[in-house]
Amino acid sequence: MRKTLIAAVALAPLYLAAGAAQASTTISSSTSTPVATATANKGAPDDVVIGAGITLSAASGTTTPVSLVTVNSNNTVDNTGTLSSSNISNVTAIQINGGTTSTVVNDATISLNSTYAPSTTADGYQQGPFAGTASPGNPTGTGVYGLYGIRLS
Repeated sequence: MRKTLIAAVALAPLYLAAGAAQASTTISSSTSTPVATATANKGAPDDVVIGAGITLSAASGTTTPVSLVTVNSNNTVDNTGTLSSSNISNVTAIQINGGTTSTVVNDATISLNSTYAPSTTADGYQQGPFAGTASPGNPTGTGVYGLYGIRLS
């Protein structure tokens, strides 16, 4: 009986430490639903992990600006999947809002592409806009002076 009590008392701090560890929300199936760190865990803030082999993409026919991943809380993002869109305007792969303390790790693919080809004149010169979509750049941030601890790799 005494040995059991000693073992229980010795293990108690380990159980408390394990309970304090923060889990993360893992995106485990491909989706076209954007994710935000502030609401990642059923409406609550959480770290986000996009698993290997998973694709997070902009929904076909999207006409309003969209961020596939938004860092809008003091939580992290770890992407080992693919963030993508094709022929859709105003898509941002990772939007990092100012005033947040976060780490963003991208160990995979960000592919925001377009198959647009400008028309050519009769003598073969291209004319018109050089991109068929607007704002094809990433990652972006707001209030850049408020960003702390950001790592993009």
